[in-house]
Amino acid sequence: MTEVGRIKAEINGTEYELTDHAQLRYAMRINADQQFTSHLVEEGVPVSLRGGYQEGIWNAEVGAVFLIAADGLVVSTTIPDTGLGLHTEELKECSCGFLVQEERNKGFQCNHCGEEIESESGAEYGDYRDGDRGVA
Repeated sequence: MTEVGRIKAEINGTEYELTDHAQLRYAMRINADQQFTSHLVEEGVPVSLRGGYQEGIWNAEVGAVFLIAADGLVVSTTIPDTGLGLHTEELKECSCGFLVQEERNKGFQCNHCGEEIESESGAEYGDYRDGDRGVA
């Protein structure tokens, strides 16, 4: 079955294909009254995520993260940004253009290009699961 009229969005010179599933999830979880367009994604910023997610495009104005599939060129689904801990002041910008979320025990490491970004304090965190809750 050939898919006709797939929506595409361009962010920082990279073109992403937006799946029907991403559109459906936007209507179900974010805003059923707003038509899903490429502008919703294009107005977002690319982010390197933590907590089992890899990469996404975050549109803070609408409260949505458009998750990027493993191939890096398809927006596969949409989730609310609540619960991901996305706050502009807590993100670091990577040289590749992605905003990077801090990952416990890893600091700021970009999932997109692999670059490690040093935290301002230079502190390293212990693994809370091992009982080390303090700063090393």
